[in-house]
Amino acid sequence: MKTAIWCIMMFLFCPLLTAQSAWGLEKKSWYTQLGFTNIGPYNELFVNGSETKDIPLEITDNTLQFYSEYGLWDKTTLSLSVPLKLIKTVSLSPTSNLGIASESVSTLGNVSFGIKRKLYDKKFVISGSLVIDANTSQYNDGSGIRSGYNTWTFIPSISIGKGTNRCFFQGNFGTGFRTNNYSHYLNLKAEVGYKFFNWFWTIFYTDYKESFENGSITLPVNNLTTSLYVDNQEYLGYGIKVIAELNNGMGITGGFGGAFSANSEAKKGALNLGVYFKISAKKNE
Repeated sequence: MKTAIWCIMMFLFCPLLTAQSAWGLEKKSWYTQLGFTNIGPYNELFVNGSETKDIPLEITDNTLQFYSEYGLWDKTTLSLSVPLKLIKTVSLSPTSNLGIASESVSTLGNVSFGIKRKLYDKKFVISGSLVIDANTSQYNDGSGIRSGYNTWTFIPSISIGKGTNRCFFQGNFGTGFRTNNYSHYLNLKAEVGYKFFNWFWTIFYTDYKESFENGSITLPVNNLTTSLYVDNQEYLGYGIKVIAELNNGMGITGGFGGAFSANSEAKKGALNLGVYFKISAKKNE
């Protein structure tokens, strides 16, 4: 995975592709989305890039997520993300000597707060942002289920974007700084999208995360077995998203995401479905 970063960086900063989440909202505008993501059931993990590791459990990892943005000022957008994790584990062993139990858990993941500021807006857009992932997750040692990272994470990033009414290109360069002896990490993202029939967007994306491996946290054995939100997770991911605009204020989203390679991540793609609502500043006047 170390060499893959250069390929992604070239892809991010080529003239045809510019930034992830570069555009904000107009002052007093709202955007809200409710989404559902499913991963699983699975009992295999990516380790050390493309290797496979079997685990003695079948895990289903579902997330019901509320996400909202608000245009605080003309160039400043606030965001809030609240994930409800619905995680289930089922033992694949007929014996009880694994020391890890089957369980179903419904609890909060890492709640996120963000602020984004547009820095430049002429031939293309440049924005800077800070996202804070709060330490709001829970851990169940009997089952090894963790609903989020046991740390506060501070993620400053720079986004660059260019688009028209029918297509856009965007990319993002960010770094996550974590507390509680977790490793910091680098995150690069890129998207390209095109609108068909004046109402249907198709978006392709890549997502790269590399751990700095500078943490010293010691996690419980059962958590390491499930590999749910453990330290030094990495991936080189890909995916497709679609957006159907039902009208000016409402639409439906869907998508699939997978990984070319990863470390301590599920060897199973993620499926998601959502609905969004938006209110423009003009309607609020």
